[in-house]
Amino acid sequence: MKAVCERQAIVWDTIERLAFRPSVADRQGWLWCYVRSLCTLWGAEPTDVVTRGNTGFDVWFLSVACDYAVEDIDQYSVTIVNAATNAPACWHLHVDPDYRSRSSFYKPDPKLKYPPKAMIDELEGDVETVLNGMIFHPRNHSHGDELGIVSAFKAPPALLSKDIRFGGGIENGYVFLTHLRYQLCLLSNEARQTERTRLIQLFSNAIRERRHEKGQPIPAGQLFLMKT
Repeated sequence: MKAVCERQAIVWDTIERLAFRPSVADRQGWLWCYVRSLCTLWGAEPTDVVTRGNTGFDVWFLSVACDYAVEDIDQYSVTIVNAATNAPACWHLHVDPDYRSRSSFYKPDPKLKYPPKAMIDELEGDVETVLNGMIFHPRNHSHGDELGIVSAFKAPPALLSKDIRFGGGIENGYVFLTHLRYQLCLLSNEARQTERTRLIQLFSNAIRERRHEKGQPIPAGQLFLMKT
């Protein structure tokens, strides 16, 4: 069990370094690709999602407005408002690096490498487990149905509001925004599964290629399937 935990800790740190710790010079470009990828993932028309630069977006079919500010990798805030309710439901998240969490006390040694012997049989499973905790199904989460989020898709949604899981304890702001992008994809389970499979393959291949060791992070355009 210890060996598995150590492997997955290395994978978690590696994935963050590959895609979710953009340099100061690259942060605005990362956010630009992020917000412009939402319509594609959600199967929406460009006019269905109104973006506000790199600070937020409005989603008419969910009656949701989202504002965010990422001041640093581990310092960010997100506000989600549902305008469909009589008294608009509002959800605020703040991550403050001045205060400690259990996870902040342990960081794997960046010199540690994923075991070569596990690359073939264990890597994809480890990547999937880590991405579950990061993006797909965080251990600590609140459900969207408690926030009153309303879907206005014309057809009966394949996913219910309980399938929206807003994760708590996500300390990296870029990870959280990517997680939010996935959680608000209510078009179909197939759309989610396609994105899930793509990201697992993307990170598994990047780790096999040792891109993090070569100083070759995954560009935001590749992360979000956007042309830069």
